[in-house]
Amino acid sequence: MRTYFEALHQSLEYQYSQCNCESCQRERLKLTKKEENNDFKKLLKNFETAFKTLFERKGYKPEDLLKVPEFKKVVEETAQVFSSAIPHETPSEMKAYLEKDAFIFSGLKTHAQLTEARSYLKDDNGHIVPFSKFQEKVLKLNERYNQHYLEAEYQFAVHSAQSAANWANLQEDTSRYWLEYRTAGDEKVRAQHQALNGICLPKDDDFWTEYYPPNGWRCRCIAIEVLAREKNLSDSKKAQELGEKATTHIAPNGKNKLQMFRFNPGKEQKIFPPQNSYKPKFCSNGKTTLSGYSQILLSLEDERCKAEKILTEETEKSLSRRLRKVKDAELNEWRQKYIPADIGIVLKGKQFKNNQIIINRKSAKDVYSHFTEPKLKDLVKDIVTITKKGQFKMESPIDPKSHNYEKKMRAGYESYRYYTTQHKGFNIRINTAMIKGEEFLYSLNLTEF
Repeated sequence: MRTYFEALHQSLEYQYSQCNCESCQRERLKLTKKEENNDFKKLLKNFETAFKTLFERKGYKPEDLLKVPEFKKVVEETAQVFSSAIPHETPSEMKAYLEKDAFIFSGLKTHAQLTEARSYLKDDNGHIVPFSKFQEKVLKLNERYNQHYLEAEYQFAVHSAQSAANWANLQEDTSRYWLEYRTAGDEKVRAQHQALNGICLPKDDDFWTEYYPPNGWRCRCIAIEVLAREKNLSDSKKAQELGEKATTHIAPNGKNKLQMFRFNPGKEQKIFPPQNSYKPKFCSNGKTTLSGYSQILLSLEDERCKAEKILTEETEKSLSRRLRKVKDAELNEWRQKYIPADIGIVLKGKQFKNNQIIINRKSAKDVYSHFTEPKLKDLVKDIVTITKKGQFKMESPIDPKSHNYEKKMRAGYESYRYYTTQHKGFNIRINTAMIKGEEFLYSLNLTEF
């Protein structure tokens, strides 16, 4: 069991080993100084409480991670530390995904600590050790994870979150706008990064998938938008070769400790590398797919897979709710801007049973309120195009048995009409309502009529 944790620490040490140049040493963050950041001091204290709870419970299992208040609190506060690195200018949707990633990373980091702490509960004979002996070991563990490792992880989060924010704020027009790699332009720039300076490629080029900055600890490089017509296109293959060189540093264990920088935080909507050391690598539905190893190792990997599944399921639910609110707010602003308050948008055409359909602000709200999937809500921005393409299918009266029949009668509802079309791969039914002789867009459905 100790070998398992030693391997984890070895991996983390190699990944987080700091640059020893004078500049980096001078700028090194002191996250555990009370006068600089109380959040880190608070986290250390809360982990002490969590370890005490673990001792009192005589164990820990993945199911406890979000159920035991002391454990869950540590996950949440660790996530808050990393989330604080996300810039204010980050678009709401991107911020939601980054915070989800921060929570999962924090949960897996917490799981690793609690699992290792659990290994100190018993002596070689299987007897529970005195609390004083347990405490002595876990306090050292706390310092290792939440001072040394946390500092490096926070530094990474700062640069990675900024990178994601920059990516999210780029123009969508990839033909008119390219990206150009820029260094800070001073004597502190690393030679390998200087070689990347001036590389100019389209946003969708493979180079930006792995080498969008930052490309190392304390990397100050950026990628800026430039007008394509004003720049010369770089050789993508050569650029990728330079990127590979800039993100290669072979550690004594033979592994590349800069490999973790080869991902695009904005494109993947993640703060931390997808293959970080806390994350299990061989999982299927919460269970490890590994075989041929010791039972202890397989059991530990099984627990890690289970912890990841629990964390993912929890964040997926909260993310979906949050994205719905984000989208609704965004689309409310859109309809206020693009749909006139008085008459709305009047579409005329012989394809319409009434020769015209009115799309007002209420119509738009009804459309995006109807969809629960955040990605489908964006269809509201295409309602003019969708409605124009509609082909009439049938008309039906207002159902007297509907729960709001009387209300609709008072409002002047006469009937419903149904049109069908296809848009962006969806089969769409367009629902309209006849109200006092006028036809209004009522809702959209993603089901074939």
